[in-house]
Amino acid sequence: MQTIPEPASEPSADLLRHAERLRRLWRLPGVGLGRIGADGMARIAVAGLRARGAPDAVEPGDRWHIGSITKSMTALLLARLTARDGIGLDTPLGDLAALPLHPDLARQSLRALLAHRAGLAANPPRAGWSVAGVPDAQAPEGPLRDRVLAPHLLDKPRPGKFRYSNLGYMLAGHVVEQIGDAPWKVLLRREIAAPLGLGSLGFGPPPAPNPQGHGSLLSRLLTLRGYGPAPGRPAAHDPALADLSPAFGSAGLVHLSLPDLLSYGGAVATLAGGQDGIVPARTFDDLISGRDYAGGWVLGPGVLRHDGSNGLWMADLRIERAAPRVTALVTNTGSLGAVIAAGTSGWRRQDGRTARVQSGS
Repeated sequence: MQTIPEPASEPSADLLRHAERLRRLWRLPGVGLGRIGADGMARIAVAGLRARGAPDAVEPGDRWHIGSITKSMTALLLARLTARDGIGLDTPLGDLAALPLHPDLARQSLRALLAHRAGLAANPPRAGWSVAGVPDAQAPEGPLRDRVLAPHLLDKPRPGKFRYSNLGYMLAGHVVEQIGDAPWKVLLRREIAAPLGLGSLGFGPPPAPNPQGHGSLLSRLLTLRGYGPAPGRPAAHDPALADLSPAFGSAGLVHLSLPDLLSYGGAVATLAGGQDGIVPARTFDDLISGRDYAGGWVLGPGVLRHDGSNGLWMADLRIERAAPRVTALVTNTGSLGAVIAAGTSGWRRQDGRTARVQSGS
């Protein structure tokens, strides 16, 4: 199996045409497309504006919010920490968490938690989604997260069936801190970002002058309700106004550049192809062992994928295991058009064919 080297991002005229087409078709403020082909070279293209109504065009090195793709990073971080400490993924949560748990939840495994099968509810009440709590998005969010999380850990869970849960990955962030004896943000930077060279990785909305997220009718109806800017308007560069509460950090509040997102995808593709990398290949294989969803990834035939949105952004990362090939899309709106664009496989044209990928969320 071929190893994907650290990609050196190059502009791509082919991808630029696709980016312009998607931007116009779905009325996106800005968009970035990236691809690592079988030759191991990363190619990217960006089009559009950092903010509607402003003149600044998006740049190849700009940072983008990747939402729930963060979950795969939190799971990989746990795989790295547990492998180092000799903790198995089948360890009961009651042996790992410092917060009180319902007895039925305490018996669930870390593996079940990372597969959304531990039985936790999807989210805390919406009233807590936009609590600032931590004025600096780079500051440790653990105390706030644990306050938001703790009441729900005493509820009787409904384990076994798949139930997508941000609360579950908030608990995963808590477990990270118990094993790693440091804040989740510190450990993610030290154990994932630094070894992989993801120098752009940060937390919360990207700072100025990077692209700004944009409100949409979809985000108002389904995600943020009354929070954030009006549909079509850019959000301020302010964590309290442009993102969910920092309590959601380990479930979905990472930002980084498109080249770094591809680098991360390339590192995962190496592991998925059976080669050792940031963790041993056997450890990663165990992490993603399951059906439909495991270890922070949606599992399709020969494909790992995840998308993410806080309602103001949209990102999608996909890995074809056999090739291996990596594709990524980022855009600074959470509109229905952005969701459709992320699910469009037509731009993922490789070696004269269109990659077949599984859509989903």
